[in-house]
Amino acid sequence: MPYNTLFKKHNIANLDSSNLKNYTKNSIILFYADWCGHCKDFIPQYVKMPNQIRKVNFAAVDGNLERNKSVLQKYNIEGFPTMLHFNSNGSYKEYNGNRTVKDIKLYINSQAKKKRKSNSVKKSKRKIKSNNVKKSKRKRKSNSVKKSKRNRKSNSIKKSKRKGKSNSGKKSKN
Repeated sequence: MPYNTLFKKHNIANLDSSNLKNYTKNSIILFYADWCGHCKDFIPQYVKMPNQIRKVNFAAVDGNLERNKSVLQKYNIEGFPTMLHFNSNGSYKEYNGNRTVKDIKLYINSQAKKKRKSNSVKKSKRKIKSNNVKKSKRKRKSNSVKKSKRNRKSNSIKKSKRKGKSNSGKKSKN
């Protein structure tokens, strides 16, 4: 059975330069060649993955096809099989681990944990920054309240001093 038919049967998208951009987020893309012995050994494992790993989309690019040469160049694909893992933000990383369902599943889960940890770190940094801004605003407000109280007190002292001078400087008419 040709690989593109096998992939279609197992819900693995066949990609080329025209539709690859639809799979550059949250996907594992296999670059393969039908003459490659390692690909022949690995593809039976790869077609099992969509049923066992639901967190990502699976796709494949046939490296033999002339229309895919630009895709191979774009992602620096120099050998087969090569798997790229595209994160949800569109960045990608070559998967270099063992080519088993178990190991790829562990890899995908570890990437998801890293992302959650990264997001929680970002959230806590945002929360700290937000708290610092709030503290800063409270401090500024507190300082301005203190200044205005000082100014009022200072002004009232100045006024009372002025009144005292003006009363003491007047001569009585008697």
